[in-house]
Amino acid sequence: MLERCNSLDDLLLQVGNPLMLWFFQRRSAFMSQRRMKNYFWRAQIQSDPDGEYLRLHQAELESRTWSYIWVDWTCMPQSLRLPQEEGYFHRYLQTMSDIIRNCGFMYFYPPFEPRLWIFYEIAKYKLTCVGGIAMTSDIEPFLKHIDEMPKTGVQATLEKHKHRCSYDRDRQYLTSWLELLTQTYPGVELKRYEGTLVVNGEMHTFTPFPQWNDGKYSQGQLA
Repeated sequence: MLERCNSLDDLLLQVGNPLMLWFFQRRSAFMSQRRMKNYFWRAQIQSDPDGEYLRLHQAELESRTWSYIWVDWTCMPQSLRLPQEEGYFHRYLQTMSDIIRNCGFMYFYPPFEPRLWIFYEIAKYKLTCVGGIAMTSDIEPFLKHIDEMPKTGVQATLEKHKHRCSYDRDRQYLTSWLELLTQTYPGVELKRYEGTLVVNGEMHTFTPFPQWNDGKYSQGQLA
């Protein structure tokens, strides 16, 4: 795919082509790396210049016997998104949830901040994957907030703990997903864009998913 692109813009704006920006890497090659491009909310460019978080991953993988490691390069651009990034972001929404659900999830987060995208990422994995997720110190606040949602409601939990993201429509999208995740179990009828979930003839409601075709995705940037 990359060989067909002459620039980064070409890659971001490939209409109609699935985004599969991931690859398998030999375990030995990954373990020998000294740097890894890493993005957090703390920095706009490179938030792990000394390879601290790379070494944490390598230490975690040291005892594993895997021959290959699956590297996912599909980062979700945050604010401010350029038009090219906007197109890429919109298309990647189609596969992001499946990747979180179907892949092994390894993480090392900086000190806690109530970031809504991170909260969704952890909630999606915890609520849809078999085997659960370990209570480690860097995600302990997120897991506690996940357990609150079925009791107090998604929007009340988000408001209480001030989970935030850069764009209002991102927040709408993630709120809808979280409401859905806390209500879903086998044998249901789901209508995402109507905001209804029918279980044994009983209707439940959640905030309808935004209709992206009605306008540009990133509208109403939050301060």
